[in-house]
Amino acid sequence: GETGGREGTASSRRSNMVADRRKQPPPGMGRTLVSRAKFSGVGPKASAETSLHVAVRIRPILQKGVKASEGSAKDIIRVMDDRVVIVLDPDEAKDYLDQVQGRTKEKKYTFDIAFGTDSRNCDVYDGTIRELVLGCMNGLNVTVFAYGATGSGKTYTMVGSPKDPGLMVLSLERIFRDRQDLYGDEDFDVTCSYIEVYNEVIYDLLVRNSGPLELREDPSLGVQVAGIKRHPVASPSEIMSLLEEGNTRRKTESTNANATSSRSHAVLEVTIVRKPRNQYKTNTLRGKLSLVDLAGSER
Repeated sequence: GETGGREGTASSRRSNMVADRRKQPPPGMGRTLVSRAKFSGVGPKASAETSLHVAVRIRPILQKGVKASEGSAKDIIRVMDDRVVIVLDPDEAKDYLDQVQGRTKEKKYTFDIAFGTDSRNCDVYDGTIRELVLGCMNGLNVTVFAYGATGSGKTYTMVGSPKDPGLMVLSLERIFRDRQDLYGDEDFDVTCSYIEVYNEVIYDLLVRNSGPLELREDPSLGVQVAGIKRHPVASPSEIMSLLEEGNTRRKTESTNANATSSRSHAVLEVTIVRKPRNQYKTNTLRGKLSLVDLAGSER
């Protein structure tokens, strides 16, 4: 995993999107996508719509980067108003000349939300998917995925560290906390699966020596991975244990940016089924939270 840097999350493409004409970030600048489900109220009658939101997280300069550049590494990225990312001209002498002549080479990019180098994983969680997790417990399907180059901090943002737990950990803690505090009088079942997509082939990371799996269409549940093993879980620690087990089977290789770079996409899928006791089965709520750690986006 890329535990040296940080860079954020993102999400579902099931949306009626209007083409976004905003400027794209320059090459090498990490991006994070967040799908935010907007819903009013809670429960089975809550209305919902899906949309694609884009969040960006600026990874701080790492010490190894400073050493590799022999001290010439510069911080040229700024965040303004929690939405605007400014990329400065790295050539200070040239930048001064441009200012004298009334010109500027700085670039500005606007996102739905932007996080600076001092942000923690909990800040990213609160600013992006916190309410999505609540929606998932009320029957919505939510997908969060991290996108960026190798070493940009995707795995750090998704998994985190003991001192700075990532979005996966924070989401799972919220699910089981609310299960106890808000839905203690209901049947509330949680299952999880963990798959890997490598060279366009799907494998079950929770099965030793898993063979290739296929996608099938289910008339009631939609597209499903045939033969996937789903594990009942009762706590965040159980899911994290399965996650750690699965990560030992992921395809990795050494790159210039990361000694153990993930070469595959990994999808942790948490399914929540809620059924109020003494009520009809038609009131069952089924939500799904898919947390995706993508391989590096470089070609």
